[in-house]
Amino acid sequence: MFEPLNEHFAKLSFNLEEPINALEAFIRGFVAYRYDNEELIHILQQEMMMQSPRLKMLSNAYYPSWVHLRAILEAGKSQGVFQFESIVYAVHFVMGVVIFSRQNPFLEPVFGDLPPAEDNAAQAAEHIIRLVLNGLHSS
Repeated sequence: MFEPLNEHFAKLSFNLEEPINALEAFIRGFVAYRYDNEELIHILQQEMMMQSPRLKMLSNAYYPSWVHLRAILEAGKSQGVFQFESIVYAVHFVMGVVIFSRQNPFLEPVFGDLPPAEDNAAQAAEHIIRLVLNGLHSS
């Protein structure tokens, strides 16, 4: 069931000589995959949030994307493009934003005073890219 996710992220490669472009490509790719495979991602989110005993069996589904992101962020930091104190927190925060990129109907009352926002992968990815790059103080 989770093999397509593993295969998708395991076969990706990013040019670490250009960490901003690599990060943008990572975010666009992850968000697009998340939107295209909504049910699969919901199951993975639930397993992770509940610290399910099945989580260890899902490591092949999780690890490739996290390893890619870590490499991109470390390359950006070593080149002076990204600034952060902890790679652990940086990876967790960025993954948190991309994993939970979908709008949640449950939270619509919080934003009831605003016009409805379109929920699509391309738009979400661009918002996330701006937010993450600002957070990393990229130059």
